[in-house]
Amino acid sequence: MNERLNTMKYYDEYAEEFIASTINVSLTKCYRRFETWLKDDSSILDFGCAGGRDSRYFLEKGYKVTPLDACSSMCEHTLAYTGLPVMCMHLDELSFHERFDAIWCCAFLVHLPRHIMPDVIIRILNSLKQDGILFVSFCRGEGERVDSKGRFICSYDK
Repeated sequence: MNERLNTMKYYDEYAEEFIASTINVSLTKCYRRFETWLKDDSSILDFGCAGGRDSRYFLEKGYKVTPLDACSSMCEHTLAYTGLPVMCMHLDELSFHERFDAIWCCAFLVHLPRHIMPDVIIRILNSLKQDGILFVSFCRGEGERVDSKGRFICSYDK
């Protein structure tokens, strides 16, 4: 639990620095692959929206976007960057039921320990409508660690 709190503390304290380092990262290939499965009016939950980069991309493409993040600093930045209301909530509060056509979860789950992942995936899947689309990205590697910035990282090799 301490690792999760330290990770959230890092993102709250260094939100601007993190956003500046990731705002121009190109995810074009990932976006395009994801969008091939979407309908023009799809509703997307941007789960772990950070500074709103991906929310803004999908919003500009005409999708109905709901940004969500647990860190208040990230929520504030996303609101300012996208103009969208942001759901500022912790993972434990996630209780949507078949609400979204798609969920975009880019580099968020890497901050969760492996032992809670099955429950988290179930919560995410329950948030999707039938035949919903899920994008998830992880760090490649093996094991759990705390990086030099104090963030908890869980990597997967399969």
